[in-house]
Formats: sequence, C-alpha cells, structure tokens
Amino acid sequence: MNPLVVLNLGLGNCQTGFNSVNAQLLFPDSELPVKYRGRGSLPAAKNLPELYEQWRRLYEALNNRFRSRLSAKDLIEFEPEPITNVSRVDLLELSERLEGEINQWLNSPGFRKIDQQLRVKLDPKENIRVIIETDDPLIQKLPWHLWRFFKDYTKAEVALSSPEYEVASQSTTAISHRMRVLVVLGHSEGIDTQVDRLMLEDVDADTIFLSNPKRSELDRYLWDDKGWDIFFFAGHSTSHAVDGTGKFKEQLFLNSDEKLSIDELRNALSASISRGLKLAIFNSCDGLGLARALADLNIPQLIVMREPVVDPVAHAFLENFGSIGVSGS
Repeated sequence: MNPLVVLNLGLGNCQTGFNSVNAQLLFPDSELPVKYRGRGSLPAAKNLPELYEQWRRLYEALNNRFRSRLSAKDLIEFEPEPITNVSRVDLLELSERLEGEINQWLNSPGFRKIDQQLRVKLDPKENIRVIIETDDPLIQKLPWHLWRFFKDYTKAEVALSSPEYEVASQSTTAISHRMRVLVVLGHSEGIDTQVDRLMLEDVDADTIFLSNPKRSELDRYLWDDKGWDIFFFAGHSTSHAVDGTGKFKEQLFLNSDEKLSIDELRNALSASISRGLKLAIFNSCDGLGLARALADLNIPQLIVMREPVVDPVAHAFLENFGSIGVSGS
C-alpha cells in the first residue's frame, strides 16, 4: 500500500532538543490516507555535534588518501590541525560510537512512543518511505539509516525534506515519450567523471552530455522546449563561496574558468521543472548546501551527497541507481 512516514522535528537543535515532533503515517493509495498521527519530543543531544565532527574529520582524512569528490573548498584549504595516522579501525570504532549515540537519543521516552506506534501499524515486508522534515544542518547530516527501525524494516528508505514545501503537481498519465536525460560533466580536476559518462551512455534513454560547458550552452539546453526528465551533474561544487555582501553561496564549477551559482541557474531550472523535470542528481560535494539552495524550486526529487565520496563509491551509486531507477518508457 506504499506507506509513507513523515517525521516533522519542528523547531530545535541538539543543544535545546526538539519539543514538538509530529509524526504521520499515510497510505496515499487508500481511501483513508492517514493511518496514524502522533506527537512526541526529542531531548537535547549535546554530545552528538562533537561526536559527528570527530567522525567527519576522520572520514575526510581517510578519504583524502584516495581520489575523492571534494569541493573546491577542500582542494584549496587545509585542516587547522591535520589528522595523521588515521586507520579504518579508528573510523569504524568512532562510527559505532556515533550509531550508539544516535539510537540512544532516538530511544528517549518522548520519541519511543512514536517508534512503537509505527511498528504496530507497519508491515516489515512493505516498501516504506520515511521522510525526516528539518531545517537543522547537523540533523540533516546525521546517518538516519542507522536508526534501529531500519534494521527491522529492511525495505524502508529514508529521505530528507524541508518542513515547508509545496507538493509538485505530477501528471497521472503514463509517460508517453522516451525518457530524456541531461548530463553535465563539470570541472573535474582530481576526480574521474568519465566513468559516470560511460555508465550513463548505457542508460535506455535519450541522453545529452555537456562536458565542461559554458553557461550559455547549459542555459540553452535547460530551456529546451522538449523538457528533461532527469538532470545529472558530476564535478566540483561548493557551498562556501562568498558573494559581494559577504554571504555564503552555492556554486557549481562548470569548467576550469566558469562557476555558476544556484541563483544564476534558478530561472533555467524553473523552466525545466515546468516542462516536466522529475529528478535532479548532484554527484558532487557539498550536496546538502545545494539542496537547501534549491528547496524553493520544488524539484519533485533531488539526490545529493551529504559528504565527499571516493570515486569508486560515486560510481557504485550511479551503477546501482541506473540498474533499478533509470530506464526508458
């Protein structure tokens, strides 16, 4: 019945806790779409930010030994206190500590009653979508798939959402055209995007590749009257560029000389969405920053990387995603 679990954490953060957590269990295909509504809370988790930061630094230190999809910020800046002699064992031990801390937090009395009610009403054999609604940057970065709920409900998948959004209108009729995919391979110094291209060339779709495009070329394709079903970007990106007012902004590195902010891409992407764009994939660093910048465009589905990933991981994601999620119509 395609159950959907929506957990709105409300206002708060790890230092203050979340006093008003709202849960909904919906069955969109049912005559009674809402099966459960519940309220709960989460206490402060003051150890989580520090523990996550320790894990992040160890993860990046280990990743830096390999070719990884780092942002421009990572390419030009250094850790104030570089970590040396890091090992996989260190990272695994810290990962276990982080997992334990997360589950202890989610097992607090105020949240446990939500967990228990969901378990009563859900079938472990069903494909379940779980959406976490929050604007807190740290909570968005947490590995929510480590919640014990997902060990018992192995067919459940988790996604993130802003608490405020508009539901994109989707046609109820079947897609009558061959799927169209626009692939942008941007500035890729130090990473291998050619493997991405080889994989996407095998997708059963009409696929256009733009390699290190100029902005004018990308604009022209995004405004194509035929529209696109999927937009894919691979290359460097950053959420740490600074504009003329001193504020951080998100940028995609189209080529070695040209960077494009999300604001500069907004009109073209809006045009693509109005013509049927259903999914945007950013196989690059600083993905959550890009997602936040794109939130008000209401792209139906958005896939980003929360942390830098080594090339083999990025390639494995694309290979597995392509085998189950992208096909011709």
